Amino acid sequence: MTIEQFIKLVDKKLMAKIGLGVDDLADFDFDEYFDEDFDKEDANNAADEVVSEMLEKEGYNEDGKEVDHPTE
Repeated sequence: MTIEQFIKLVDKKLMAKIGLGVDDLADFDFDEYFDEDFDKEDANNAADEVVSEMLEKEGYNEDGKEVDHPTE
């Protein structure tokens, strides 16, 4: 698997969850989570972890719902 294929997998998972892709969200260091020796299961697990991290960073919960942030 290439890094481009991995990012495409993450993009597909994000689109399914929140209707936005990697290009719609803040920059993310995919290299930190990617390994070119991933098998399909490893790639899916890592992509799920990336999606969770990206959602949290963007203010979404695991279900893809925006979390209300009270103003201080």
